[in-house]
Amino acid sequence: MKQKKSQIYLLPLLVIIVFFTLPLKAQVNIGSLDKPHPFSILELTTTEKNHGGLRMPQLDNDERATVQAKFNETTATAEAAKGLIIYNTETGCLEFWNGKEWISLCSDVLPVLEVDPASLFFAYNDSGTGKSQTVTVTTNQPDWSITSPFPSWFTADRLGNTLTVTILNDNTGSASRAGSIAITAGTLTQTIFITQGIDFSSFTDGGTSVANRTYIGAFWKHNQTGERIIRIQGITAANAGAWTASVGWYDSQWNPAAGDGIVFSAIGTSDKGVTFDASENPGNAESYPVTNDSAFVSGTVAANGTIMFRIGLQKQFTAYMPDDDPVPNPARYAVVMLSFNDGAKVQKLFIRQGEGADYLMRGNDPVGDASDVATRTANQCMRFSPYNLTATTLDGPVETNGGIWTDYPSQTGAFFQWANTTNVRWAYNAWQATVAAGTWDSNSPSGYWNTGNETCPSGYRRPTDGITTGNDTGPTMTLSEMRQSLFLSPKMGNGTRGSNNSVWGYYADGFFDRRFLKLPAGGSYVASVSIDNNQIAHFGCLLYNPYSNASLFFPAAGCRRNTDSAMNLVGDYGIYWSSSTNNLSASGTWALNVALGTGSYMGSSYNNRSYGYSIRCVKDN
Repeated sequence: MKQKKSQIYLLPLLVIIVFFTLPLKAQVNIGSLDKPHPFSILELTTTEKNHGGLRMPQLDNDERATVQAKFNETTATAEAAKGLIIYNTETGCLEFWNGKEWISLCSDVLPVLEVDPASLFFAYNDSGTGKSQTVTVTTNQPDWSITSPFPSWFTADRLGNTLTVTILNDNTGSASRAGSIAITAGTLTQTIFITQGIDFSSFTDGGTSVANRTYIGAFWKHNQTGERIIRIQGITAANAGAWTASVGWYDSQWNPAAGDGIVFSAIGTSDKGVTFDASENPGNAESYPVTNDSAFVSGTVAANGTIMFRIGLQKQFTAYMPDDDPVPNPARYAVVMLSFNDGAKVQKLFIRQGEGADYLMRGNDPVGDASDVATRTANQCMRFSPYNLTATTLDGPVETNGGIWTDYPSQTGAFFQWANTTNVRWAYNAWQATVAAGTWDSNSPSGYWNTGNETCPSGYRRPTDGITTGNDTGPTMTLSEMRQSLFLSPKMGNGTRGSNNSVWGYYADGFFDRRFLKLPAGGSYVASVSIDNNQIAHFGCLLYNPYSNASLFFPAAGCRRNTDSAMNLVGDYGIYWSSSTNNLSASGTWALNVALGTGSYMGSSYNNRSYGYSIRCVKDN
């Protein structure tokens, strides 16, 4: 990173105050009897063809330092030496002393100061020997120095043009800590930001929420880096005070030391369409990057006030691979720590960059303490898409494998009834109070899952929650891709199953976070945006892996009731069809789903197949 000051231009002929002691008070012309020009104090004239000009003292850097030491003995002499001119034999430039430093007079050389990288990130437990990172300083100024003190938890040692930053002790506090080093060369200054994460392994519930309706994460596609707006309103008195947001953790696919990480800004968006009222017309978040390189952001909030800041990414995810690659890199993850109430409390924001289908829980991940099973079944852990399923045409039939993804993870997409060989696949809109007359089918279809009734795109399918070749009155957890893939503590059977790897809130995906919150049809809370069109998006549930910090967001889209197609439970529940049936009724018209509720309900459920629920697909591998 470079900073340059304006060029210093020399007049072809400098007014030279040289080492002459002449007892003359008039103008002088050396080499000629002609009177000097009226503007001259001293002129040098020659008629010889083999010589001419004025040769200044020739000094290298060491010799210049010796001269400087003499006039730097006192402030008065340093001031008196202003205007002293030499020729530096090492730089090939005339230099003059301005009272504080030597200034080069080469018209084509601009002062330069570069530090690489401009920010360093250390893990919370990086301390002692070997826990160091280096910064290279490049400048054409005579020298550079550290001009400001830095915190006692790290040191900075210089060797030549390299600065080595070493962490002295583990970070055992409740928030990540940050510091900086100011480098000065001449009139130029660069700042190096130092961040050390924390050990937040104890925050298995995602941390204490700063508000009832809070942001819990942020999402970017692999080629996106634009701003995501974190705006948390209604801060309670118990949570008021100083707050700080900084990165607490990166997975190994990031390289923050090389400028590939997360940056923050407390300055509001420059997008004039983001007004957070009903008249808003926001632009594309990718047109509004976070251009600074701050590794943290802070402020103070009063009771009933608002915490607001922006998060941006420095680089695209260049290692991203298609999700059908044998060894995919579908996403990378990080965690931002939001501390509040003067650092007494902390909350996680789960960060994801990458839109590929990825594992949440993996087969070798331990199960929670309260689980009904001892281990996971590796081949039941599947890669879930981060998007809900929708269709090109709503309130109409969908071809086999004809579903498409929503544009953003927070969007509902479409509601689907059970798709099987006896009932055409239909995609219903998710925002109107009722559907068009004659389109809703309140019958209860029957039949088992097969490839012919799959609505997910080619290469994807609905996940299982038991067997798919017949009715199951007590679903076997070992055959449930949904429960093993999504829950830290997968449970046997049906009914309420509390999850200890979930948090509820808003998701900053570049769509939801730029819009005005509204109350949707069939909802109980003002927790949705774009409620009157096919872009409708919601507050929801984020499931995360406490071992890897992988995350997956499910909007609380609600459903359409089977009897009258009316919207229901919007903003309260996200209900997602599986590909497994459950014959708990005489007619065998029930199917299994995973229901995510804002209360304690979190787990496998079942209902009539004529309900309209969301679908989340898994990679068929």
